[in-house]
Amino acid sequence: VKDIFANDQYLNQTVILEGKITLECGSGCWFYLEDETGKIYIDLLPSNFAIPQWVGKTVLVKGKVIKDGGDIKMIGTGVSLK
Repeated sequence: VKDIFANDQYLNQTVILEGKITLECGSGCWFYLEDETGKIYIDLLPSNFAIPQWVGKTVLVKGKVIKDGGDIKMIGTGVSLK
């Protein structure tokens, strides 16, 4: 996660991250993914899907890194339990 915030080369690129879900929307349309280096917001709504309540679970997330109003986040295109 830290590398994504430190390097603009990841902007508009598809990446896969592994980490733990620390906070999730009630309907599963967004969540925060945290690894040992930091935390990033994952938005699933633009991809038209949601996940079950997986707070505390380790997942793999595939998605596109974007800058939204100065904030770096990911548009998730796939999430699976690790």
